[in-house]
Amino acid sequence: MVGLDLGSHGLKAIVIRQEGRANILSHAIQLSVDCGVDWDTATPHDPAVRELRGQLAAAGLKGFATAFSIPTQGVVQRWLDFEDLPEEEIPAAARHRLRKFIADNNKVYVTISEDTDPFSNERLVTIAPKVTVDRYAEMVLALGLRPVTAEPESNSLLRVAGSVLRRRSPLLRDGSAILIDIGLHRTRVDIIRDERVEFTREFHFGSHGFVARIEKELVLTQAEAEAALEQPTTRLSPRGWLQVATPGGIAQVDVNEPLGVLLHESNRLIRYFRSIYPERSYSGTVCSALLTGGLADLTGLVDFVERSLVMETGTIDPLSVVRVDLPEEQFVTLARSPYVFTTATGLALAIRNLNRHEKEEPHDRTRNRPIAA
Repeated sequence: MVGLDLGSHGLKAIVIRQEGRANILSHAIQLSVDCGVDWDTATPHDPAVRELRGQLAAAGLKGFATAFSIPTQGVVQRWLDFEDLPEEEIPAAARHRLRKFIADNNKVYVTISEDTDPFSNERLVTIAPKVTVDRYAEMVLALGLRPVTAEPESNSLLRVAGSVLRRRSPLLRDGSAILIDIGLHRTRVDIIRDERVEFTREFHFGSHGFVARIEKELVLTQAEAEAALEQPTTRLSPRGWLQVATPGGIAQVDVNEPLGVLLHESNRLIRYFRSIYPERSYSGTVCSALLTGGLADLTGLVDFVERSLVMETGTIDPLSVVRVDLPEEQFVTLARSPYVFTTATGLALAIRNLNRHEKEEPHDRTRNRPIAA
């Protein structure tokens, strides 16, 4: 199974095979195109898409069953208890209960999880715009892969983060947490509780803001600024300044302004989450923060966020939930920046659900299977 994370400047692909109870990561590929890709408007004949298709084929990824990510915009998810309704009546009941989110039944996909919450007996219902799912599936086909299942990026990230949280202390494991996924231009924060995504917020903040400030302050090209940010010696000081090694010594670059956006938006979501519960209620307490994405390995960032949000902070490392069996070149790429592969790893782990159902039935089904278009 390929987990395919489609980004604005390329893609990340993870291949995981299952051997018994073990998940073996066998391919890790990060591809980018200089001009970027707008997946909402791209066509199979675009040069960028054709270039990526050729690179995937050269890496041996052609015709693979693929789980791909879709943007969270327009996606609605709710946990619903269908009590003792017969299975064949549940799809209609789900549409009825969530009818206010469905402007036109012909323009959405509705999926219902096959697993129920062991405590509440609820099942996850997802409504996704048909145009978005179909367009991204078309792009997966254009890349030479076989689309099998799609899910919001938040869900695939939670699949990895949940494993990380389950290994922590009971206090942190059972409390709510905020997941911060930092991209190139945009960042998404999710509040999770009881291994459910409660709230999601996306805003303009990413590693590009740091690159732009290094480029301006140190008078470098964009490529040189990107290389400077990726240096192992580059670190973030407690005062919010990047410390970058240069031939003339350590240069200081002020990044408090973009960091202010990250902290403001994260605190805004935390305050809203707390506001829906009674004062001093444990249910509204956010106990920890987990970082992932391109900036998560920046030395000093975890400590900076921990002090600013006043909560224990760590990272979501996809390597902690799989065994690695990679060619040397791909292993070096993954080891250098594992956090950019977190979403793709979560998508590829959908193999567990697909394999489970292949044993039950002769055809593929996903855990969140399409009910109707």
